[in-house]
Amino acid sequence: MVSRFDGPRLRVLGLDDDVPGVAGQVMEHGDGRFREHCPRQVLHGLRLLNVDTALDDFGTGFSSLTSIERLPLSRVKLDRSVIAGIDSNPRSAAIVHSIIGLCRNLGLQVTIEGVERATQLDFLGACGEISVQGFLVARPAEAADVIDVVRRMRAHLESLLGAVERQAAETAMEDLTGPVRVLAGQRR
Repeated sequence: MVSRFDGPRLRVLGLDDDVPGVAGQVMEHGDGRFREHCPRQVLHGLRLLNVDTALDDFGTGFSSLTSIERLPLSRVKLDRSVIAGIDSNPRSAAIVHSIIGLCRNLGLQVTIEGVERATQLDFLGACGEISVQGFLVARPAEAADVIDVVRRMRAHLESLLGAVERQAAETAMEDLTGPVRVLAGQRR
């Protein structure tokens, strides 16, 4: 079950709101409004109940490095604006790679929001174990439709991974055969 803090109220989103207990739930929040309405002690209490907490929209607004340092988080979710240029801008790619490394060094899981292009997924695939969200992977769905979406998604994800693997294999073959062509051309 995922809970999203929205101003002074807590909105619960999930497949089954009748599940007893809170273990295994995730509460995600953008630091700014959350800080005003939910003290750090509450977050520590939630962690004692095995509720994972995620800092949402990292890289924008109030979601800052001090949030990662001070809050008892289990996951950081990088905002779509942070990753938008990772496949076209070396500076953007370096920043995202560094943030992922920082989170990993702090024992935090990472979710990348807003993955929309196969080239972004390709870059992120080289960053190690992370989670991705975005239109490339799946469109938003109502809770009642999630089971059907997951069933259809398997084939979609396999085709995405297949395309990434094919591209990597083609690139590797070009790298390997490039010098051979030159040498063969020089022998004539």
